[in-house]
Amino acid sequence: MKNVNEFEKLAKGTKDKILSFGITSKTVLKNFDRCVSLLNKYLDDHQLEFNLEIGLKWLDQQEFTATNTNTYNNNLRLSYRRTILLLWDNKCSNLTEWKIYPSIKQTFPTTEEFKNTLHNYRKFLEQSLYAQATIDFRIQCAKPLLIFMESKQVYLLQGITHALIAEYFTTDHFSNRKPAGVQSEATRAKLFLRYLEEENLVEDQTLHYAVPIYYTQQEKIITTITLEAEKQLLGDYPHLLSNKREKAMFLLALRLGLRTTDIFNLKFENIDWERSTLSILQQKTSRFLKLKIDNETQNALIDYILNERRQTSTAFIFITAKGPIKKQSGNSVRDLYKRISDLDKQKHIPHQGLHILRRTFASRLLNNRTPLAVISGALGHTDKNQVHKYLATDEEKMRLCALSLTSIPFGRSEF
Repeated sequence: MKNVNEFEKLAKGTKDKILSFGITSKTVLKNFDRCVSLLNKYLDDHQLEFNLEIGLKWLDQQEFTATNTNTYNNNLRLSYRRTILLLWDNKCSNLTEWKIYPSIKQTFPTTEEFKNTLHNYRKFLEQSLYAQATIDFRIQCAKPLLIFMESKQVYLLQGITHALIAEYFTTDHFSNRKPAGVQSEATRAKLFLRYLEEENLVEDQTLHYAVPIYYTQQEKIITTITLEAEKQLLGDYPHLLSNKREKAMFLLALRLGLRTTDIFNLKFENIDWERSTLSILQQKTSRFLKLKIDNETQNALIDYILNERRQTSTAFIFITAKGPIKKQSGNSVRDLYKRISDLDKQKHIPHQGLHILRRTFASRLLNNRTPLAVISGALGHTDKNQVHKYLATDEEKMRLCALSLTSIPFGRSEF
């Protein structure tokens, strides 16, 4: 499994070198950080080690179409590409000076029907209120499938067949990939095919059955935050523009175990203030969930609404802190580290993102001997067996379970 720290260490070392070259442009450094964050998530999702080919393949799958001009989009793409090449040069010990790299052309479907399909698929996902990262990943998985169809002289959706879909999964696109990464992309490809079927864009309603099934169930240690980090995360930071908003969102994940997307989609109508309850239809599972809100979380919500939230008629509770007023997205809470600057970040918060707070919520219930059925209900799982992954939350205790090799006789040098 990929070492989650390796890429982050490479990125930090690369940025330190960039700064040593005298690069101070805020735009350059901001785009570097953004590219590293997105690429790191892609590597984690697909369980990949970073190299130049994978980095450029990720870049080729990116969409730069949101409310930006074409000139800005092109500059941002070039900036991301430069970041990838800088990372690779540093990994190969070839980064000794600031470099300007020749540009390359991105690969897109050329057929108008395919391009329109991707555009409409993105709109469908946005209207379904999926998180932006989820939308981008689904588009990234759909685009190479359509490009492959064009390579087979198929330029209409009606020309897609079971045989071509099966052949697609034998191409170099999936070579040197971990099974979990292939499974992840296959799942999204199947969802895309289901979309085509449900929208009656293809006649054959069984195309999704041609996607191979991959079984890659793995057990891994679930990371949680420390009590020291929790104390700092829930502290008061008046200098932060979204101070009260972030605290309220942190508490919803940490005390109620809500998923990030459900926090962002939370509306005033979902909360019964008199009874201190929260009722939602979960975005991921479409399952109804009703939870009791503790006093700390309710007070944080009220504090944010009364004293920090901008005046607007939108029904969503969490909105942007600056710029156009709209529903809050995941981008501004991507990094929890800014609230624990004086702690060993990797030790106290092993990775960024609100989901680690949901994991912490579940693991603490488990440590308090809460029945698994209760934990599963609180998390809103559709399958009660899903909660079993939270059994592996304590890395130190699990290490004690490892068997010693001292009693196993061997004499070969490789041991």
